Amino acid sequence: MIVRCFILILMLAVEPALAQTTPPASTSNTDFNKKARNSQKKSNVKKIRYLLKRDTQHTSYGNPCVVEITRSKGFEYLVTLKGQPGYESEAQRGLHNFTVNIALLFRNGPFWKSGLRKKIEDCRQKSGDYVG
Repeated sequence: MIVRCFILILMLAVEPALAQTTPPASTSNTDFNKKARNSQKKSNVKKIRYLLKRDTQHTSYGNPCVVEITRSKGFEYLVTLKGQPGYESEAQRGLHNFTVNIALLFRNGPFWKSGLRKKIEDCRQKSGDYVG
């Protein structure tokens, strides 16, 4: 008797799954016109641009704090020597830096350089690079 009741309960539990003849309502996986939602957030990766410098003066080259701040603003200083492939003339270097500065102006706002100078000075004082 117990076995018959168990089989009856099992058949009642399985029957709705077997009796389903219509497809379920359209979801992102079954409908061809819908796109699935991306559960992962898009990473906010900033494109790093390079400001070309002739020497390392006033760049605090090698200070990790300064490198982190300039990357957060979207650029890095790149030291290029005269005659290096890609930027042979001063006109090319100046044109490149001009376009990068315009892009950074739109990205960081009109007074981004003054805020950057203050943050770099704070970094230099904390790391001991500042003299004066």
